[in-house]
Amino acid sequence: MYTGRRVVITGLGPISPVGIGRESFWDSLVHGKTNFRKVTRYSTEKCVAQLGAEMDVHAPEKGDKIKPAPEGFKGLDITKYVHPKTIRKIARFGVEAGGWLLYYAIAAAKLAVEDANLNIDDEDPTRVGCTVAAAGGDMLLIRHSAPLFEVTQYGALGGVTGTISYEFGLQGVGIPLAGACASGSLSLRSGYTEIRTGEQDVVLVGGASSGLAAQQFFEACDQPKFGPMSKQNDEERPMKPFDVDRGGFVLGEGAGVMVLEELEHAKKRNAHIYAEIVGTGHSTDTATHMADVSIGGYLRSMAKMVENTGLSEKDLATKNIHLNCHGTATRKNDVLETQAIRQIFGDNAYKFHINSVKGTTGHAQEAASAHELIAAAMVLDQGLIPPTTGLVNPDPECGNLNFVTGEARQENVDIVIKNASGFCGPYCSVALKKFDE
Repeated sequence: MYTGRRVVITGLGPISPVGIGRESFWDSLVHGKTNFRKVTRYSTEKCVAQLGAEMDVHAPEKGDKIKPAPEGFKGLDITKYVHPKTIRKIARFGVEAGGWLLYYAIAAAKLAVEDANLNIDDEDPTRVGCTVAAAGGDMLLIRHSAPLFEVTQYGALGGVTGTISYEFGLQGVGIPLAGACASGSLSLRSGYTEIRTGEQDVVLVGGASSGLAAQQFFEACDQPKFGPMSKQNDEERPMKPFDVDRGGFVLGEGAGVMVLEELEHAKKRNAHIYAEIVGTGHSTDTATHMADVSIGGYLRSMAKMVENTGLSEKDLATKNIHLNCHGTATRKNDVLETQAIRQIFGDNAYKFHINSVKGTTGHAQEAASAHELIAAAMVLDQGLIPPTTGLVNPDPECGNLNFVTGEARQENVDIVIKNASGFCGPYCSVALKKFDE
């Protein structure tokens, strides 16, 4: 069981195809409002999958004057969030959609800081850190830019954490992370550890992905030998986690950043506390294939989370628990993840309220678990569990679990468990609880 300083979540910054900022993002989750459409940024005619969870983005290109988006624009206007100097430096590479990964992450960080009502100028900058993950960096800048130093600065893994730190003048820890689709959860785990052990008072954590901006990435995901993307192009709900008719995920994008704080630090400035982090578990399993998923990875991750959180059998039996799954709508993940849940929690698993919000957001890759952790914190704050959009007929292989379907479910949840996994074997489980003194 963990000991040390208590860590709470005080700021939420989602950038997603279904909402920019906490309020619009949460409204979409609660009401199952999706934004799936045929990809508009490039041709997908050669692909079997045609759909993406795509955002409209206003981002000045090389030579453009930095002007805000036209009146009435409802997408992500990066000029509202990113310093003009950063925009000019990225735009000069002349790479269409290059730098969007950084723009998404910076915008999410700004929203999170604003949501936390955190004035960084009032903080000791050496006690405020950042660890925002991106598994592959900015693919378009890496692929199409030549200057090595600039690509290292803005395109590679350290670019996200470093650029956010630059934007806000942070001087604490700056930890680049890559955990594929588990990136956001691993980032939270890292920031949580830094605060719990006394190294930092505040850490910005999360994940970002702009994979949908890169045609090569979309086409790679569409390959038959890879093949996890949904080919159900004509259906109203093309992504159906745990459903017997599921056919894979719809590729998404965006970023999610959270402000983590040491409890006394948050109380001193009268911050709103969405949730308290009470434990994490992490494991790695690449025994079968680097891009595969295993039941063992989930089992060890959840078992370690239970141990570190100190959850007793009585807690599991009597607490009102919600489990936010990785839930990718792929046949292998959904079956193995739910098998692991039943194996770890036994009969208690059937009482948990279980969902996957990817049926609403799409699969945002490195940003996915960051989006889902934001959703988990909101569940504790609002007493409402979003439905699993697209789930109508649960697959018997996924067990007779208590899936949240149809409409949002009003519940006074005590604990939320969040599962995540990713390519190259990372698994991470996080436990949040409703804050009390």
